[in-house]
Amino acid sequence: MSLLFNLLIATAAASPVVGGDRDAHGCIPSAGYTWCESTQQCQRSWEQQCPAVEKRAVGGDRDAHGCIPSAGYTWCESTQKCQRSWEEQCDA
Repeated sequence: MSLLFNLLIATAAASPVVGGDRDAHGCIPSAGYTWCESTQQCQRSWEQQCPAVEKRAVGGDRDAHGCIPSAGYTWCESTQKCQRSWEEQCDA
């Protein structure tokens, strides 16, 4: 009986536990959870839809002066142009 008991224990220990795995976000793939970037949570696709995240490219934005803030450009009143503070100084 001892041999049978040990065999059962060894088999149970070798079997993966559903929910015993987690990905980088803490989601449990074996339970059907995946990370949804737009909602910032783990969810199941059949329970809740994950809306796509709108990705804007660097340079895809412009301010009132036509400067591109995502690329580091801001309007300099004294030079009357868009510039990066680490490339040129703007004397206000």
